[in-house]
Amino acid sequence: MIMNFSARILLFATFLMNLGTFAVYTFLAIYLSNILQFSALQVGSVLTVLMLTSRILPFFCGSFADIIGYPNSMMYGMIVRALGFFSFSFASSFEGTIVSAALTGLGTALYEPAVGAFFSQQDEKEQKRLFTYFNQSLNAGAIVGPLAGGILIQIGASLPFLFGSVIYLIVSLLIFAYRRQLTVKTFSNNSIKNNMVNTLKDKSFLYFNFTMILFWVMYSQLTVMFPLMMYKITHSQADVSFLVTANSVCGLLIMFLLRRLFEIHEPMILIIRGMIIMAVGLFFTWIFPDKWWLMFCVILFTIGETLVLPASDIKVSLYSRGKASGSYFGLSKISFGIGASIGSFFGPILFELDKWDGLPWLLISLLGLFGSLLMAYLKQKEIYPVHDSSANSTPPSS
Repeated sequence: MIMNFSARILLFATFLMNLGTFAVYTFLAIYLSNILQFSALQVGSVLTVLMLTSRILPFFCGSFADIIGYPNSMMYGMIVRALGFFSFSFASSFEGTIVSAALTGLGTALYEPAVGAFFSQQDEKEQKRLFTYFNQSLNAGAIVGPLAGGILIQIGASLPFLFGSVIYLIVSLLIFAYRRQLTVKTFSNNSIKNNMVNTLKDKSFLYFNFTMILFWVMYSQLTVMFPLMMYKITHSQADVSFLVTANSVCGLLIMFLLRRLFEIHEPMILIIRGMIIMAVGLFFTWIFPDKWWLMFCVILFTIGETLVLPASDIKVSLYSRGKASGSYFGLSKISFGIGASIGSFFGPILFELDKWDGLPWLLISLLGLFGSLLMAYLKQKEIYPVHDSSANSTPPSS
């Protein structure tokens, strides 16, 4: 099947967006602490503002996108994010970086729900393919971004921010140039408040998002417990960087092998299986304190993650049924924010426990297994409503 032109444009824009993101985010904490000489409390405050704005505001911004149109929301998001990164490059005060973080997070909140909503407006079979390619585009950006940022930061500490802001402006111009091709008909109320209220009334979707928090707790260990374990084994920052890069590369390549699964299986099945595989990868990690064993566990974890991420996007699009899709995708980002925050906070605490070495891995794994059981329960209890003719997607059969 030939992918439509508008989808290819958006996938390329997604690659550029994540390239600019990872060119900065990989080194942001180091920049704040070493270059700007911020205290640990100040660094944590800046990163918290960035997390809160990018993961809570999407619900409002997604509803806003349903009203103004997805291309407009994406374009405004990239412009605001470019302003945020540009501001970061010149800000030297704590207050200035807080404003920069808030702008960056707001830009993210405007862009991300609109992208998911656009893909959800395609027909069901195309949706599934697009969300897998979307995942690969993100991974490709996550591979190239740190390399570009690593080179630029050696030349000038603020260059990754300027590079990212230029990338975002290019993306905004690209979306503006093809805005007509990216415009899709939306089925929503002409009120942001009504879109948000109606989304919150969807109890099945709320239960799904609550359960996804447990997935995000597991997922966050890619940047917490796995790197801590690698450093404990090898005492090498280069090996830690290699581990994170390996996750992105494997995610990109594994999708070529797994793409067919998304076309033949209901997304909840893939989410359940993916969470189980991730839990197994986590639990096995402590068994052998060896660099290559850890890499094997990360690859196993990545297989599970690669099943869950696109499948969860597909599931969100099915819940929305083509109506107020921006609101649905926006609300789904909140579970990411909550789960990632919990995992990032408790991961280091569990890792430092002076107990049995396998305890932190067991606890997080059990949390993931519990999440997979909850997903299985939701799948059993879920009853899909009859779709009207305006909906662009129908739920697949189990």
